[in-house]
Amino acid sequence: MSDKTCTILLVEDNHDHIELIRRAITIGPLKADIYISTDGEDALNFVFKTGKYKKAKRVPTPDLILLDIKLPKVDGYNVLQSIRAHTAYRSIPIIILTTSAREEDIERMLQYGADSYIIKPSQYHEFVAIYEKIENYWKQHIAT
Repeated sequence: MSDKTCTILLVEDNHDHIELIRRAITIGPLKADIYISTDGEDALNFVFKTGKYKKAKRVPTPDLILLDIKLPKVDGYNVLQSIRAHTAYRSIPIIILTTSAREEDIERMLQYGADSYIIKPSQYHEFVAIYEKIENYWKQHIAT
């Protein structure tokens, strides 16, 4: 396994889900720096280094984005489309992590360029199991 630290942008507006995901990430073996955006507008500003991030000293480009669909200001659909529209950011892996199990949401997000679509579980141990899958994805496809 690579010693590279993974920079994760978690785009999530539910504070309970943020804590569950953060805990799941910290117990795993993957070294990760986690940045949180609680709305879609902030996520786009983070990725594109605009808004409040424009003058920040260091804003890393995410290695991986965990994106919810239902977000304030700018929804996950528009966040995904905006990132995929920019050549410089198009290759960032984006995993949809949402409560929606609607087939049309799954199809739409995959058509827009999501790398994976995961339905959020309700139990902490299930979040850990999902994050183990995300770690495996990172190890196999990114950390070389």
